[in-house]
Amino acid sequence: MAGMHHIENDTIAGTIGGTILAILPQLNSLDVTRTIILAAVGAVASFLVTQLCKWVWKRIKSKFSRLRSRQVFNRKSKEDDKN
Repeated sequence: MAGMHHIENDTIAGTIGGTILAILPQLNSLDVTRTIILAAVGAVASFLVTQLCKWVWKRIKSKFSRLRSRQVFNRKSKEDDKN
């Protein structure tokens, strides 16, 4: 097919390898350590917020389900009183 470009696997591997080797000397160990610590803090914060949201949602859901069941019970007792 005209216009289709085929890139060899060796070219891709060479490009990726060269890019990585060019970046490595630029990295400072302090930057890597800071990145690891920030990633861990972000993961813990995300987990805690997710757990908090689940807890709040469960509380809201149970509160409304209890309220709804009371309303249904009150309606049934009112209908029974009428009959």
